Amino acid sequence: MRAPGAVRTPPGRAGVQMLRQRLAVTEAGARLLARELTVLGIEAERLNAEATATGGRWHEAARRAQRRLDRAGQLVGDRGIRLAAPPGGAEVTLHTTMLMALRYPDGVDCDLPDRSPAASPPADAALVDAERAVREAVAEAARHAVATRAARIVAHEAELTRQRLRALEHRRIPALREALAGALARIEEAESADAVLRRWATSPARGLSPLAQEL
Repeated sequence: MRAPGAVRTPPGRAGVQMLRQRLAVTEAGARLLARELTVLGIEAERLNAEATATGGRWHEAARRAQRRLDRAGQLVGDRGIRLAAPPGGAEVTLHTTMLMALRYPDGVDCDLPDRSPAASPPADAALVDAERAVREAVAEAARHAVATRAARIVAHEAELTRQRLRALEHRRIPALREALAGALARIEEAESADAVLRRWATSPARGLSPLAQEL
């Protein structure tokens, strides 16, 4: 019964050739994965920094919007704020990019609908400031969401690549090397035994066994 992870190959030199080819392909694949992991790691660090930066801007914009809403509420009341609220929700357009066949978000356009020309503008300057601050906070929230999502996607792919590379480096490549060494040892043993038999066949003392002649 073969051990788990054992490499199955034909006997003899055909098996050695096959093992060498498999080992070369696997080692090339490991080098490729290592390069991919380096690229993904650099991009993951960049995206994590971007997510941290956008998170800071979003929290600052949200605090600023809340302060201006509080001030406007003190001047016109909650009903005045509701009446001055922009119509409808935000429209978000997501942009994506690709890195080594991996697609992830790369930017976002966030638009809140403008007021109808026929609609009355906010009755107080504090409401105008609050509305502007809310629009900025919503846009920053969208940018932070996209940056966070992109960072998670790339980090996840980097981890998968790291696992695949580890499997090659710690399991597949050692198994192939061990199988190749075993195949070469068996060939050397067979050739050594064959040489002993040839010497025995051509020796004057053919009545002795090959082992006795060796002694």
